[in-house]
Amino acid sequence: MEELRGSAAQLCIVTGTLTALTSAIGRFVSDPSRLAETSDDPAAVINGVVALIASLLLVFVLLALYGEHREPRGGHRLGPVALKVALVGTVLLAGDFWFEAFVVPYLADVAPAALGGDPGGALLVGAVSSFIVFAVGWLLFGIEAYRVGRCHGRR
Repeated sequence: MEELRGSAAQLCIVTGTLTALTSAIGRFVSDPSRLAETSDDPAAVINGVVALIASLLLVFVLLALYGEHREPRGGHRLGPVALKVALVGTVLLAGDFWFEAFVVPYLADVAPAALGGDPGGALLVGAVSSFIVFAVGWLLFGIEAYRVGRCHGRR
């Protein structure tokens, strides 16, 4: 865990950069209104894989930051809860990115009509709840990191 603590800032920079780049590139290489036609483009596939890698790096960022900001001997109860919710949300997000990187291009080849409709039912509930858990987890984690930093004289 010590090696993670020392590299938390570097992991944050790499992950943030990859996330920003893949978001920006995704707008140019993929068109949600023409998903079946654009999702199997090599640039879109590579971008999807890099987005997946960035989401997986977030797990290490969480662990590294939690190690740096955890209060010794007990501390506030929000920390472990925030870590768990953020980890679950990040894993769910990585699952979405895995699906987008590997399943969507496959579906574009074998069943393009499956990509043309509006998602509904369980797919919509799963997607929305995944992003909500991700956002709430990271919000709680950020609040706790800020609180612990203030308690220890860091800002």
